[in-house]
Amino acid sequence: MHAYDVNAGSRHVRLLFEGGTGDEAGGGMFKGAGDVIDEHLYPLPPGPRPTATRASVGGECGGLGFNVAGHTWNDKGWGYIRPGLVGVFPNEQELAARYEDVLSSALKLSKDNGISAVVYTQLADIETENNGLMTYDRAVHKIKPGVTRALLNGWLPPRRTNAACMFVGAGAVELDAPEGAAGIVYTLDGADPARESPVYQEPIAITRDTLVKARAVWPGGGLSRVVEFEMREARPDRQLITNPGFENGSSPWSYTAPVLIDSEQDALDGVHYAPHGGAKHFRLQAGRGETVTLTQQLAIPAGDWELAMWLMSNDSPTNNVGPDVTLELLDADSKVVTPGSATSPDHLSPMGKYVRWTRQYRGLKIGNYTLRVSTGTPSDKLFKQGWVDDFSLLRLPGR
Repeated sequence: MHAYDVNAGSRHVRLLFEGGTGDEAGGGMFKGAGDVIDEHLYPLPPGPRPTATRASVGGECGGLGFNVAGHTWNDKGWGYIRPGLVGVFPNEQELAARYEDVLSSALKLSKDNGISAVVYTQLADIETENNGLMTYDRAVHKIKPGVTRALLNGWLPPRRTNAACMFVGAGAVELDAPEGAAGIVYTLDGADPARESPVYQEPIAITRDTLVKARAVWPGGGLSRVVEFEMREARPDRQLITNPGFENGSSPWSYTAPVLIDSEQDALDGVHYAPHGGAKHFRLQAGRGETVTLTQQLAIPAGDWELAMWLMSNDSPTNNVGPDVTLELLDADSKVVTPGSATSPDHLSPMGKYVRWTRQYRGLKIGNYTLRVSTGTPSDKLFKQGWVDDFSLLRLPGR
């Protein structure tokens, strides 16, 4: 029997295990044999549809990357972040949120497509593959068992529907309960909410710096994991951009693929690209006609302000961001606010050097704005990338 004769192999297995269920091939090389259609996809599960004679499964999915210091085979391991993008998540909260996406997708595919099972890969890290539910030494659960237990019961947490995490004068946190949940409970004093905590009925009014903690309550008394939403007052004497150096992961930034959070170990083509400050930064990758954006919602008091960021490009003939990156402020109507003055180097060199970009806005009106960084749209033959770090929005002196 030829090693790749799938049909013959399937018949042989049936003879050996009479009455058993046979999987002809995991992930590919499908020949219509066996009892199972087994597709693989990362990180979200695939959704093959069953036939009258064959069940369908997602034989591999997940693989979410996360490093736990002191519990890795080495500190340069990898995993999946989103389709087509590898890396590691910056913190346990973002890891758990993405894990929820994986299991939620699996539950939806079970209802909509009729898949019978999914297999999360993998149980523990394996050398450089730091994408397990546990660490390489099996000492730490990266995804806490309670989180998995709640998700397998379908107890998803609430989600926030308004993105702004800063406010001028007064703000609000708007929450949305997952379908089927009995309600949402929350706290404003830093304690984890319990079943007896205040019940969410309308947007939570915020008038000072506040950490909102919330969880969904499910029929029968089930509780989701706790999610946190920080609200800060936008005052003229403080930095108005939340998490400007990405040290706390990506929240509250929003971004389109392929944008990657990198650590001090970030390297490309054998070149080490260190963050401008701290341990993290963002790498913007654009290619094949894609435009990449990085945004944050801001609340800005009236006055004169300077917006700034540090940018570095991979400076080579076909890897040059240069003028193809834009730094903009958009008003509530999504219109670009014209700056009074700006500094934007036409070409960034030498490779590995950060350059500070600035935009000054005079007479800015009080309101909600969007900070946006975006790449150009390169041709199919070009691949452009750059690194951004350490944003700031500060009041101009003397005003």
